[in-house]
Amino acid sequence: STVNGSARQMMGREAELIADLGGALVPTGTANALTITANSGFDAYQQGLRIAFKAASTNTGATTVNVNGLGSKAIRKQGPSADVALVSGDIVAGGIFVMHYSTAANSAAGAWILVNPTIDTTSLVTLTGTQTLTNKTLTGAALNGTLGATTPSTVAGTSGTFSGLVTGRGISTAGEAFRVGNDSGLFDLDIANTLGIKGVADATQGYIRFGGSGSFGYDGTKFVASNNFSITGTVTATSFSGAFNGTVGATTPSTVAGTTGTFSGAISGTTGTFSGNVTSSGGYIGNTNFASSTGSVTLAPTGAGSVFLRPNGIGSSTGQMVVASTGNVTINGTLTVTG
Repeated sequence: STVNGSARQMMGREAELIADLGGALVPTGTANALTITANSGFDAYQQGLRIAFKAASTNTGATTVNVNGLGSKAIRKQGPSADVALVSGDIVAGGIFVMHYSTAANSAAGAWILVNPTIDTTSLVTLTGTQTLTNKTLTGAALNGTLGATTPSTVAGTSGTFSGLVTGRGISTAGEAFRVGNDSGLFDLDIANTLGIKGVADATQGYIRFGGSGSFGYDGTKFVASNNFSITGTVTATSFSGAFNGTVGATTPSTVAGTTGTFSGAISGTTGTFSGNVTSSGGYIGNTNFASSTGSVTLAPTGAGSVFLRPNGIGSSTGQMVVASTGNVTINGTLTVTG
């Protein structure tokens, strides 16, 4: 009867659909250009068509498929925001793969979407023992262990032990490269050969602490040291503040302010304020005036000796006046007394 014929046709179509979805279809063609003859006799690509096949070979890159002789269409997979071309190993020989046809895929050119591309488990590693990682990105709550000479491009976590090089920032723009706790960080200042150290709460400041209590840094306006600061060699600066004990050599600061200072070389400057003694094995060179903040000035050697006043320069005795330890005064010139 007509009813029985229609039922048999319906059952036939259902059988074809079941066969197309059962994974028994085996493509011919090449690894990257498949040819499939479906049990369903559809004669046009339409939205929602679905077939499953058993791969005869592993693809090595972007792949196409020609179903029922309707023409080659790209096989794509879903990416983070849109469908993308297949890559090597997305289809593996012997695997059962399901495809869904989408008219909107491949920029509306139409394509088969591979529903279950192969997952590359080689990119998933458990860091136990010694691992050699190349071009991998490590993320997680904690990283503990030795990565040998690995140079990860990105390392995120709460702890990590590395015996090789760790690259904290692989970009050319300035910004924080490495955070130490919640107090300070290392910064790429985008200045050649320059590493920045800044506070997290106040980026205008930055300090380094040595040992238990000694620190040196910048307080936003000037460099400061928490304890005595010892320098060996030549130092060039415009301003010093605090106590200075040690050898400064031939340093010529323009401003020296502090409580004590011991210098093995000449002291030159326009301003100098010391509440303690200033010792120099060289000379003191003032800009114009040598004055006392009290009502008297004492010029004296540390022991018995002579005091020289030389108006024509340190090396010239012309016009000099010498006060000897005996009290005798010698003047190279004429003494004029007014009053």
